[in-house]
Amino acid sequence: MIPDYQTLMLPVLKQGQKNEASTRDVISELASRYKLSKEEKSELLPSGRQRKFDNRIAWAKSYLKQAGLIRYTKRGHYIATDAGLIVLEKKPDRIDNAFLSKFSEFREFRNRNNGSFSENSTTLIKSGPPAATPDESLRESYESITQSLGEDLLDKVRNATPEFFERLLVELLLSMGYGGNAKDAGQALGRSGDNGVDG
Repeated sequence: MIPDYQTLMLPVLKQGQKNEASTRDVISELASRYKLSKEEKSELLPSGRQRKFDNRIAWAKSYLKQAGLIRYTKRGHYIATDAGLIVLEKKPDRIDNAFLSKFSEFREFRNRNNGSFSENSTTLIKSGPPAATPDESLRESYESITQSLGEDLLDKVRNATPEFFERLLVELLLSMGYGGNAKDAGQALGRSGDNGVDG
């Protein structure tokens, strides 16, 4: 099972404890440590653009950086900061968002980030799985909204008048390219009582 991004925070920080760490090497090392199968290592996000495990490592790194526990040294590389080394000296069992909230830099980052969302979108994102990355929460929120919208539209269509339904179908067919592009290429004829669509 692919660990969530908060579970990965402590191992990611440890990888940069002594020397500059390459993100590519960290991904490989932690995939071996968590005994990920070939399928798990290659599993993509719903967008199909990035591997899920790589994405979770990236979010763990990003949040550690926002808390000031690591710094990026060059593209694809990072190292633990003095603050990160102090944290590791205390041998925490786990680092997660609640732990990072002890650091003022992280609290400021979260406050800035939350300010960029509307109240509704923030609620939707926070309602996702607690271990989900922001990418995964947004995707889940999008799918939930899409499903809800689809159900609402179906209810409205089912409760509409037969005349509205006929016009809707004619407009749909025109939008799909049937009937050409002329202004009068399609129209609802409006014959009633035959239990069919006249257009």
